[in-house]
Amino acid sequence: MRNSCSLLLPFVLLGSFICQQKPPGPPPMINKITQAGVMHFADGTTRPIPHFNDTNYIVLFCVRHAEKVKDGSKDPDLLPEGQERAKRLGSILADVRLDRVCTTTYKRTIQTGEAVKNAAANNPSLETYPPESQDVWLESVLAGGGGKKYLAVGHQNTVPQLLNRLMGKVEFQNILEEEFGKLYIAVTQKIGSTEVIEVGY
Repeated sequence: MRNSCSLLLPFVLLGSFICQQKPPGPPPMINKITQAGVMHFADGTTRPIPHFNDTNYIVLFCVRHAEKVKDGSKDPDLLPEGQERAKRLGSILADVRLDRVCTTTYKRTIQTGEAVKNAAANNPSLETYPPESQDVWLESVLAGGGGKKYLAVGHQNTVPQLLNRLMGKVEFQNILEEEFGKLYIAVTQKIGSTEVIEVGY
């Protein structure tokens, strides 16, 4: 019996080690981003956004539109809880001094972007682009030079597509149908030279 147990011991220890490995949890919840680019989280911690005010870098805040009405139409409005989420995003980004708020041509993305624009201290411009022209829009953003900050409001598929394009590789999958609370902060010099921070809001 002693020999059997001693043979099993490494497997028992390995199983214990595997059980202790926790899967990645949800991203930290963000409360505010300051004008200096410091993120303030719900747990009281802070973290700077890399290269936030470096004129060699562009910062893109990328987010899926907030909760939408499920009425079967192609272009629904935001639900009341979606409007509240959009206002929360506006509060988080109010001090960032965005250069532009950029959304696709759908009501749900425009309404999300408008809530951020209305909360912004510096009244950034709002522009729209068809989702199928996202790569063309991104090229114009990158060609516009560093030192700028943009909000890009898209969809469950276009947001990961945008991030993957910036990364130069596939790292992000489509956002789940019922998931609306993620904000991605992409700090980039060019395609293939991008860092992405994922937070919850």
